[in-house]
Amino acid sequence: MSDSIASLSPPPGLARHWCGGDAFETRFLEAMSLLAPEVERFLIATVRAGLACPGTAPMAAAGLAFVREEAGHSAAHHVFNRQLAAQGVDLDATLAGVRRLSQRMQRWLSPRMGLAVSAAFEHLSAVVSLAYLRSAGRTRIQAPEFDRLFAEHARDEIGHRAVVFDLLQAAGGGGWLTRALVLPAVSLVALLQAARLVAALLAHDRAQAPQPRSRWRWRSAGASLLGMARWSSLPALLQHWWMYLLPGFHPRALPDR
Repeated sequence: MSDSIASLSPPPGLARHWCGGDAFETRFLEAMSLLAPEVERFLIATVRAGLACPGTAPMAAAGLAFVREEAGHSAAHHVFNRQLAAQGVDLDATLAGVRRLSQRMQRWLSPRMGLAVSAAFEHLSAVVSLAYLRSAGRTRIQAPEFDRLFAEHARDEIGHRAVVFDLLQAAGGGGWLTRALVLPAVSLVALLQAARLVAALLAHDRAQAPQPRSRWRWRSAGASLLGMARWSSLPALLQHWWMYLLPGFHPRALPDR
């Protein structure tokens, strides 16, 4: 992880909607920042458990480096997430559902299946990271510190995209059937959790807005559609997502930039 990430913090006097003045786009990026430490905590736990599996000893150095990098990402996002607490958002209540799900998965999944889920998460993270780095929507971010955080995190995700997958293969997993079953499930869970966080943050905005509830609902729906169109090329996103399901796939097949 770049040392510049660790030194970043939100600028003083940050506008509530710092992404083009748009509520949805700002809250969408903030939801990604809220999710990052929770996902990374799960990844760290599963990689540590996976390193105890037979056959994974050669991956020990790479696995521990991955853990250190993910821990650094979590620390950086925690600093940025404090600005939501300063707005009156109850972070513990907002993230309670995500944390319960993560804890249950850690209890229920075997070390190898935990690695399978984590490898799918890492592919999804790399795909989203690639979309972010290519996105024209970055020009709408009015807080350069946020863009630097997301961009450096994205580069790190792409850079270490093969570590968990290689660890899974060393543990004897990573076959096509497992990948075909796990990636869609992980993608659906991630989408639902992200949508729930965005909805919670928008509800916090709505509670402080003077306009009628119905007007806010339609305005938020329109902003959501426009915002998603600005932030990714759907054909490219689906193409990169689909690569994981191809026979003989390896994460290095995903573009570096």
